[in-house]
Amino acid sequence: MSHGPSSMIHVALSVLSLSFASACAGGAEPRGTTPAPVPSQMTQAQAPEPIIIETDHNIDRESLNVVLDQGLGRFLSNVETEPARDHEQFVGFRVVRFFENDPRFASVDIHVGDIITRVNGHSIQRPEDAMTVWNELRVASELLVEYVREGERRETRFAIVN
Repeated sequence: MSHGPSSMIHVALSVLSLSFASACAGGAEPRGTTPAPVPSQMTQAQAPEPIIIETDHNIDRESLNVVLDQGLGRFLSNVETEPARDHEQFVGFRVVRFFENDPRFASVDIHVGDIITRVNGHSIQRPEDAMTVWNELRVASELLVEYVREGERRETRFAIVN
């Protein structure tokens, strides 16, 4: 599959936006609601090795820095998440909405129902966690998103190139 540079940046940054939207916008549960539990087979001790989704997408560092300079808030409008728990313990954020009706993001392997657990090795439970990842992207060599789909651990990677 071949994508132009602009398309590759949009795809990779959409995954990034999902991760940050999870930490910054999805942390609070509406009153009177309880998020659906996560299947217990997702516990770290029992989880098999993740399926690794290697992409042929690269993020151009200069373009990434332009986006980082625009701020985290710009990413939060096209993604909706909710906390996901396993036996009352937070494990990540379940994707409720992800760039609906936007064909630029159709090839991203993040779907409604997936549970984002980590970004670049960091759990993203709180807004300050998301800001840590955001700030580290200025020098990171890749964007790695870890998530769970139907009880199966997965990873997707995007190289950040100069």
